[in-house]
Amino acid sequence: MKNMKLIMENFRKTMKEAWPGTEEPKASWSGKPQKNWSKEIGVHNAANAARKEAMRLAVADIERQYDERELHNMVYDELEDLFVNSFSDNHPKQDIPDEDEVESMMKALELFNPIEKDDPMPSDQQDNPGFAKGEGGNY
Repeated sequence: MKNMKLIMENFRKTMKEAWPGTEEPKASWSGKPQKNWSKEIGVHNAANAARKEAMRLAVADIERQYDERELHNMVYDELEDLFVNSFSDNHPKQDIPDEDEVESMMKALELFNPIEKDDPMPSDQQDNPGFAKGEGGNY
């Protein structure tokens, strides 16, 4: 350990003699502290919360104004305009949603994959697919 320390001191001394005007390189993590990002993170989180709230209110408004049949009879462009306008009406800065937000609002109203409201047929998995045990199958 002592030898290594002497070697490093000798190396530094020869480096200073060879290049007297240059500084020693410093590690990037040493020196002044990094910028505090908490303010920017708080602004970003508040903006995301406002967008989610605007999406929720837009879905509630559309659900209140239109029934399922009217929404399914609309052309896709009309639906998209309806969602964009409703979102911007409910956003504090009247911002426009991106494509993913419009898609998630449409999925919230079950426009892409509507849930079946009537009773489904009984499951085939409950029935025995062949002979019951001891009933006559050649196993």
